Amino acid sequence: MPELPEVETVCQGIKPALVGSKFLDVILNRSNLRWPLPSDMPKRLKFSLVKKVSRRGKYILIEMDNLNTLIIHLGMTGRIIIIKDELSQEDVGAFYHNTARNSKTLTKVWEKHDHVVFKFVNMKGKEQNLIYNDTRRFGAMDLVKSEAVLSHKWLRNLGPEPLSSEFSLKYLEKRLTRKKNTIKSALMSQEVVAGIGNIYASEILWKSRVSPLRLSDTLRRIEINRIIKETKNVLNNAILKGGSSLKDFRNTSGGIGYFQMHFSVYDREKESCKNKKCSNKIQRIIQSGRSSFFCNNCQH
Repeated sequence: MPELPEVETVCQGIKPALVGSKFLDVILNRSNLRWPLPSDMPKRLKFSLVKKVSRRGKYILIEMDNLNTLIIHLGMTGRIIIIKDELSQEDVGAFYHNTARNSKTLTKVWEKHDHVVFKFVNMKGKEQNLIYNDTRRFGAMDLVKSEAVLSHKWLRNLGPEPLSSEFSLKYLEKRLTRKKNTIKSALMSQEVVAGIGNIYASEILWKSRVSPLRLSDTLRRIEINRIIKETKNVLNNAILKGGSSLKDFRNTSGGIGYFQMHFSVYDREKESCKNKKCSNKIQRIIQSGRSSFFCNNCQH
């Protein structure tokens, strides 16, 4: 499932095309994704202007000038694709859909999993399509009043953004002293910190030299400080590299992220630890049904 770096990459990809653009139409090719889609979404978005594109945790927020905000969660296989009205051959090769939709005019030829299509005109007066494609339909969308977006049921219980000043020693120390679960579980809890999932929790803990098996309330202040520092380092580095592409993640032009080429522990079971002073192999265990990768020599 896309985590913070992947969702931020998508936001950065759609922002230049969307901000200042006007929605001309919204086509719902089905009535639901993971949950029902708002049936009045086409009516409420038609002819509205995009003011802002942002992210909260793993959610994309598209704020309109008519005081509505579209919330999008990509789920496991959700993709957002921007199709231009005129595509060169090089551009076509960058998208992951076949040539049926890559004609030089925008057509109504949608592929099987193109569930929602947003037709818009950009600031240069060019018509484009933004397509939400989702093979397994675990993604979700909702349209809410902008003033109430942060109190929406998907967002209201989220913890602070890990790249913000709110994710501090004082905050995390207080939260972890109340936790009787493992630090890996705590980092993946969206109520503790927003946007971190299985991949980046493993990477952060290796960088921090903390075992994923450690109970949260046993961590010393120096270890919590390292976790905060490495959280910011790992996530910022992943964003710069476009996120991680293991199976389904693609950016808005169809390209893959390449942070997976720089994994320290994730998906490296039985490979050598990247700490030059360590001769151990990376281990894989199952925690709460998810794989954890770590070095039992470097992480305590």
